[in-house]
Amino acid sequence: MAMRDAQRSHEHAAAADRTIDILEHRLSRWETSISSQEIPKRPTADVDSISTALAQSQVTVSQQLTELSDLRRQLGEAKQGFMWPSEQVALEGVQKLREALSNKKKARTEDSIRWGKKKTRELEDEC
Repeated sequence: MAMRDAQRSHEHAAAADRTIDILEHRLSRWETSISSQEIPKRPTADVDSISTALAQSQVTVSQQLTELSDLRRQLGEAKQGFMWPSEQVALEGVQKLREALSNKKKARTEDSIRWGKKKTRELEDEC
């Protein structure tokens, strides 16, 4: 347990050192300002590469918006015919109960017919 805590602390310290190195490097790239009122200027890269990157990002955004609208359309279509699993189980249960009721009614009707035929025969035999 203590070994694991020590390892985590060491990893945390190493990450902090890497962060400090990165920040110091970034800070060294900034120009030193003459007064504290000046905002240091960051060196800019090639303007063409910036405009190319901007155009590429706009293309990416356009593609993502198209994909998003397609997904929304598909979701709308799927929602129209979609039933929640609980609804589907309930409908299946209702269907089974209806079939059982129909079978029971059919059996009772057949019993009633047989009983009626038996009574009819008995009455005919008496006459």
